[in-house]
Amino acid sequence: MFADLYCSFPSLACYDGAADGAASATVTGADGGSAGASATGADGGSAAGGTELKFNQTQVNKFLAEERRKAEAHWKAQNKALLEEKETKINELLADKNLTVAERDRLQADYTKVQNDLKEHRSEKETMLRERKAAEDALKTQVQELDGRAKSWESRYSESTIKRELQEAAVKNNAVNADQLVKLLKPDTKMVPVMDSAGKATGEYMAVVEIEVTKDGKTENVQYTPAKAVEYMKSQTAQYGNLFRSNVAGGVGGNARPGDTLGSGPVNPADLNQAQYEEMRKDPVKSAAFFAAMSGRR
Repeated sequence: MFADLYCSFPSLACYDGAADGAASATVTGADGGSAGASATGADGGSAAGGTELKFNQTQVNKFLAEERRKAEAHWKAQNKALLEEKETKINELLADKNLTVAERDRLQADYTKVQNDLKEHRSEKETMLRERKAAEDALKTQVQELDGRAKSWESRYSESTIKRELQEAAVKNNAVNADQLVKLLKPDTKMVPVMDSAGKATGEYMAVVEIEVTKDGKTENVQYTPAKAVEYMKSQTAQYGNLFRSNVAGGVGGNARPGDTLGSGPVNPADLNQAQYEEMRKDPVKSAAFFAAMSGRR
């Protein structure tokens, strides 16, 4: 990398001992002869063209010190750039979640070594700023992971609570198909915070179903608990009667045979005889359940 610095020929050969106290230097040519140019001496006088270049020792030392400083700065900059490039590459590799334990340990050891080497090339302030940024990035990543976990568990808790309470309400009210009722109400069910008498959150949550309720000829969206929502639906036989066994039993009947009155449980409406059909038509509730069943068979 630095062959041009280590292998170059010396351009100045310095010595002391001039009679007037001034140091002189000769420039050696490529063939071993002396160059034919002269420089101005320390006293400001001009040197005549010849084989000698005259400088004092202070000037020569200054020239050499400046060249050495430039070489060291160049070397340090190049080495720092290579180490920082390696640091970035290791960080990218460490981000791979598919690494084995052995691979991660090896990369972590390499990263520690690179960090120690970089301390020689970075100022104390730069090191402190980088360490602070690394700590902030690590904290940010940790917060994101914890937030993702919290949201995941919140979603699971809400899902299981809503499903369980809807299922229990459906079974308690003798739904024909509890799973069907759960699927029907689940999109309109959510978890909300429980408030105390002062209107402040208690830290607990409950499931509520938003459902349309008609009262005194006025329809509005109301939030009910799953149990109360299913009870309300059961009472609205014209709209939801076919979802509950008690309403279906009073309407279409299950074990009825030709010549019998309507029994309990679902039956094929095509099996009803004339007497059963006329009995059903006299009762609005039974009639609504019948046509709801017919609609469901289409």
